[in-house]
Amino acid sequence: MILRHQLACIGVATLLLLSLASIPGVDATLGVNYGTVANNLPTPADVVALLKTTTITRVKLYNADPAIISAFSGSGISLVVGVSNDQIYSLGRSPSFAQQWVTANVASYVPATNIIAIAVGNEVLTASPNLQSSLVPAMQNLHTGLVNLGLADRIKVSTPHSFGVITKSYPPNMGLFRADLSADVFTPMLDFLAQTGAPFMINAYPYFAYRDDSKLSIAYALFEPNTGVTDPATGLHYDNLFDAQVDAVYAAMGRLGHQDIKVVVSETGWPSFGDAGESGVGVTNAQTYNGNLIKHLAQVTGTPARPNAAVETYIFSLFNENLKPGPASERNFGLFLPDRNTVYNVGIQTGPSPPMNSAPPPPPGNSTSPPPSTPAPASPPPPPPPPTAASPPPASNGTAPRPPPPPTTSPPPNPAPAHPPPPPTTTPTPPTASPPPPPPVVPTPPTPPPPFSIPPPPPFTPPPSPPPPKAPAPSTPPFNPSPPSPPMVMPPPPPAGILPPVVPSPSPPMASPAPPTTPGVTPPPSGKDTWCVAKPGSSQVDLQNALNFACGEGGADCSAIQDSGPCFLPNSLFSHASFAFNSYYSKSGRNYWNCFFGNSSLITITNPSYSTCLYP
Repeated sequence: MILRHQLACIGVATLLLLSLASIPGVDATLGVNYGTVANNLPTPADVVALLKTTTITRVKLYNADPAIISAFSGSGISLVVGVSNDQIYSLGRSPSFAQQWVTANVASYVPATNIIAIAVGNEVLTASPNLQSSLVPAMQNLHTGLVNLGLADRIKVSTPHSFGVITKSYPPNMGLFRADLSADVFTPMLDFLAQTGAPFMINAYPYFAYRDDSKLSIAYALFEPNTGVTDPATGLHYDNLFDAQVDAVYAAMGRLGHQDIKVVVSETGWPSFGDAGESGVGVTNAQTYNGNLIKHLAQVTGTPARPNAAVETYIFSLFNENLKPGPASERNFGLFLPDRNTVYNVGIQTGPSPPMNSAPPPPPGNSTSPPPSTPAPASPPPPPPPPTAASPPPASNGTAPRPPPPPTTSPPPNPAPAHPPPPPTTTPTPPTASPPPPPPVVPTPPTPPPPFSIPPPPPFTPPPSPPPPKAPAPSTPPFNPSPPSPPMVMPPPPPAGILPPVVPSPSPPMASPAPPTTPGVTPPPSGKDTWCVAKPGSSQVDLQNALNFACGEGGADCSAIQDSGPCFLPNSLFSHASFAFNSYYSKSGRNYWNCFFGNSSLITITNPSYSTCLYP
């Protein structure tokens, strides 16, 4: 009798959990990316208060900002802490540095803050290919640091990938990793993920597949009714592109001998606004995609190849971010505006937005400079930089930081579109963002205990920075900047001696957004025999912001401007920024829109190389 009663109770509990999972919006696997490339966002405390009025239970960060991590203390919201790309080389080279990083940025906050994972970089293999040999060692060293602190069972280590690492995804059963990455990178990485129980993270965007393939059905990309696609090898039927992309990743891992690793969609979303010519953008499509995605996740139907398996998914992004470079769509992926009003309703709010804890200060005069940001994450200084070497060529599937899916990822078009094409460009202009809030005052995390003492900082190390921008459409330049200033020549290094090191002060991420297209204005030169350098007269804040982005998530190779590097001298912010800007410009394809760093850069036809410092 007792056993029968216990079984009955278990059955009731199971039915209750299943019923909760079937309610739209009630989903324990729904997360959101909290990006901060903006100067008008609410304080971290206000962000946490907003999230508590939603069904979002997980948040992914792009760095280890102490103010943000502290704000989530006691919130009950699970947190994925990020490692910026510029720290990966040092983490892979030095186990002691990795131990210090874990102690300062994870152990200092748990268990009060529910940290569940560390995301090592973002799209490293496509945005920063020069770091590919350091990625798996960095993941292993961070995991060892967690083991040493008794945290490895509750906190997993993974890395988010661009969908560009999949060279073939149609049909889904034929999913395949890029051949140049399979043996050297993915084989040891998948072994590590399987051994530690960590997931494979993929940034899957049906939006980019639709944008780059005019034959793709919009209904198939938006979870709307359509005839779907049947995988000829398995007979499995797909009625949405999201599931097909996830199963293509499972198939690619299976080809390397791993059926034992779950897939986490670390980014997905749809922009609500964009420039003229950006296909598919708009409030209607963004609301349809994200709303249908949330319902799909809540039903826990899994994918055709992995039925009834929850797909942990993080929507990109929480807010519209007004300082992201690139086309207008880059700044309009958010579910919320900076004033915490929704961009559109997707049914995730369980109550009204709470009042702000503090009103942001009015802007000083007519100044357009953004205010200082929150303090930099409490990370220990890295060991010396890698030897200077030319970066590998960009990925073959594109020259932009976030390559679109290759042509082979798209299924054949449906016989007849099941959904009308998106409205051309009738989307209203997003509301003007509210003034920026003051930087929160956050106590410094405790100093790591011995034997992990922190050595003195090096002269210059680019701090963590925002995620790399997604690729602008190459066929339609997103904007036309103002004509460039007269060409400049970089000053030669001093004959002897070392200048005092540049100590960057806390500053907001990135500079101002791209200027609107101006009729009749001729774009500046671009392409071969052009270079992107810092603009004379730019403020120190703007230069530091742009340098942080370029050397961080922008994926520029900044090893040459590290101490003892061939371009370290002259040791000035202006000189270092010029080299970083050009490195980013070169790796992104030398398009004029790749040289827009908040109006603090310009394109020159005069080669700024000097002595042994060679600009790519």
